[in-house]
Amino acid sequence: MQITMREIAAIPMVAKLFGFARVTEDLRKFLSAAIEHAVEKRVVLIDGEFLKISN
Repeated sequence: MQITMREIAAIPMVAKLFGFARVTEDLRKFLSAAIEHAVEKRVVLIDGEFLKISN
């Protein structure tokens, strides 16, 4: 089973996972950069506008 989601949905979920009650603009930028880094390292793949975990 493959789970995909848009980055806009992933950012608040990741923030909650790490205990943040709300997502500030600085946190959003940081998490967006972290997702971009994960894409560059091929940990996360982009499929159209969706993110998915690399196998």
